[in-house]
Amino acid sequence: MVLRHIRWIALLAFAAHGEAASLAPGWNTVALRGVDQDVMYVPAQPSQGPNPVVLFMPGDAGWRGFAVEVTDHMAAAGYSVFGLDTKRYLSSFTNGKTTLTTRQMSGDLHRLLRWIAPDGKQVLVVGWSQGAAMAVLAAQGRRGHQQVSGVVTISLPEEAALGWSRMDTLMSLFRKRPNQPHFAVKAHIGSVRPVGLYMIHPGNDSFTTPDREQELFRVAKEPKELVVIPDAGHSFDEARESFWTALGKGLEWAGQAVHP
Repeated sequence: MVLRHIRWIALLAFAAHGEAASLAPGWNTVALRGVDQDVMYVPAQPSQGPNPVVLFMPGDAGWRGFAVEVTDHMAAAGYSVFGLDTKRYLSSFTNGKTTLTTRQMSGDLHRLLRWIAPDGKQVLVVGWSQGAAMAVLAAQGRRGHQQVSGVVTISLPEEAALGWSRMDTLMSLFRKRPNQPHFAVKAHIGSVRPVGLYMIHPGNDSFTTPDREQELFRVAKEPKELVVIPDAGHSFDEARESFWTALGKGLEWAGQAVHP
């Protein structure tokens, strides 16, 4: 009870001052359309003045493994990172045949960005796999263009789920497609403009081939960059150092991309 009280005091301080430093590191609760969501806050290390702020969204497996490594790496590079548990988010809005729509998902992410930066400061949005597709939705529309300084996608898929269930978790163990409605990334990626889009893709991705990723890149509008890392799988285990280099360049590029 005491810990919950302390956490809400931190959240109120954050809302009042609009500073990531006002939040205690760790898990925080944010309500999106009345439904509580889990958001991890990892401050920049070391923190030196106003650090760039990142919203990171992992794959549909949630907050584990590679997602944690990416978060810690960005924080060590000087970025204050807020991470949405995508699996929890998708599950919380799935009830039988009722799931999310792309409009609802985009609106939820805009609300989350406003919570992260109530002072109106722009936020870098980074996503891996399912989270990469959600990052595309976060950057579209008038609000997305105002709130997002740049987008970095990691292993961006051609489609992404709009819901999640326990059965989908079981199916994912066998690399089966979730039995949920999906949205096509190709139909939305052009709307990211004028926000800069930096795409990092593995050459041996088991979900989206480089040729199909090239097609997504073709549809995207300038400013944009695509980096394909040869011999890497979906989580870049085979080429981790090359991935860290690409991620560092992507974060810097996306935050400074000239919007035509």
